[in-house]
Amino acid sequence: AKWEGAITDHPEGQLITFVGDDGVMSAIAYFFREKFYFRLGDARDIYRLEFLEVAKEQRGRGVGKLMIAKAVEISMADNTLKEKERGSLVTHPAEDSEYCEEGKAAANFYAGLGFVEVKMPSSVTSLPENDQEQFRQVILPRTKAQVILKAIRRREVVEEKDREKRERSRVREDFVTKSLRSASMRNTEVVVLVGVPTNHVVSGFKEKLTGIKQTFNRLLSAKGFGAGEEDSKQSRDEKHIITFEIDGEKTKDNIDKVMGQAQAVMPGATVVLFAPEVKGVAGLELVGRYKNSKEFTVVADAYTDCAKNDGEKACPDIAFRYALGRHIAYARNGGDEAYGMERLEELLSVCDNSSDYLGVKNISQLLRVLRARPIETETIFTEIEAWSISMKAVAKSV
Repeated sequence: AKWEGAITDHPEGQLITFVGDDGVMSAIAYFFREKFYFRLGDARDIYRLEFLEVAKEQRGRGVGKLMIAKAVEISMADNTLKEKERGSLVTHPAEDSEYCEEGKAAANFYAGLGFVEVKMPSSVTSLPENDQEQFRQVILPRTKAQVILKAIRRREVVEEKDREKRERSRVREDFVTKSLRSASMRNTEVVVLVGVPTNHVVSGFKEKLTGIKQTFNRLLSAKGFGAGEEDSKQSRDEKHIITFEIDGEKTKDNIDKVMGQAQAVMPGATVVLFAPEVKGVAGLELVGRYKNSKEFTVVADAYTDCAKNDGEKACPDIAFRYALGRHIAYARNGGDEAYGMERLEELLSVCDNSSDYLGVKNISQLLRVLRARPIETETIFTEIEAWSISMKAVAKSV
């Protein structure tokens, strides 16, 4: 009823709503322009926020601030207002702010945004305190309004970048998943060895890495990747993807160790090693150490997706490397090399920073230094959380 009354009394006003990604309207506001008397003889054109309601489940998430910002934006754009009044809003805060929790929350909301009390005339201050409440007014000064608008616009820029990152991440995951779903190479037996820089092993990383490897290895075994009889639990956990630490001169010994492990868990399988092309260890040197053959392939890898990003330590894209490894093994073991090349070029076009692979004719030419793009993250996730989510999403989609 109060909404209907406000709209009926001020049909020239503006109604704004907030509709979430789920299509549900969860906030509504109504405001209009009026002459507001700051004191006797001092009437100014200004926008009045008559009502603002936010669904309880959306409170505390910035929706109310977003609604205020929209009203401020409309006021700022009204060139018929005096410049010093543009962006300002006046409203009557909750009358029950002294004794009702919801009223207190509303009063605190307005105060937190920068609304300040309008000094009441003596004709009002002389009334009993309870009677004064209905005349209370708060105003958002233009300077505070500008601060809110700038903050919201910054937030919109960040959210747009996050949407773009989500889309690029989705495309990347789709390409890797599509590649792994290729039935024609499902029976190819391959173990992929992926390095993890020691200086990136930060708090919480090892636990997530273990969980991701177990998820991948168990699901790949369950879905028929690799021929053979039922594996033991330990074998399933380390059958398809094995990681080693990239740790300076220790790296070669670490690789030797996982090489033996790979041959033990899947005898006769093709082993694809993503050899570090980093300071202290040259992947191209390891190509000579381990001769490329049907049973073994070395890919020199700069691990550029492990570069530091905004203070966080990014993580290697295991899913991308496993997909590459499977296609390499498939092509090297008598499969359709032309088909394998097409799939590899698709993967590299989405996940690799280099364009060196364009126009190459065979797998050997293709295996130059890999420069994988970091997995892009939203601001609401840490690098490790986003990496973990992306890896498990691919594993569960295969």
